[in-house]
Amino acid sequence: MKRLLPLALFAALSAPVCAESDAPVIAELMAGVAELGQVNGVALACGYPELVTKARAMMILRAPKTRRFGEAYETASTEAYTRQGTGGGTCPEAVVLNLKLEMTDLRLKEIAAQAGVQ
Repeated sequence: MKRLLPLALFAALSAPVCAESDAPVIAELMAGVAELGQVNGVALACGYPELVTKARAMMILRAPKTRRFGEAYETASTEAYTRQGTGGGTCPEAVVLNLKLEMTDLRLKEIAAQAGVQ
């Protein structure tokens, strides 16, 4: 038990430091996940199933597998879907949404590379 106490204290004290130093990366990842969600919501509302599938695949591939990121994606999707449906706006062309997905994917790859992930 005496051997575990120093290890437990070290782990408890170092966790907030790690979380603080990762804050900018987390914020960038969260913004990218929200973008994926927004495109997904618009694609759902506009009837572009291939883009919905692509956005979901990018989310699974690029985002951390945590509830926080999943909820951010779902919230952004729902808001974009609702806004598109109730706003009465015209749907963007599929090519435009696909370009947004590709740009977001590149940005998420860059963030992951800078953070040393994937």
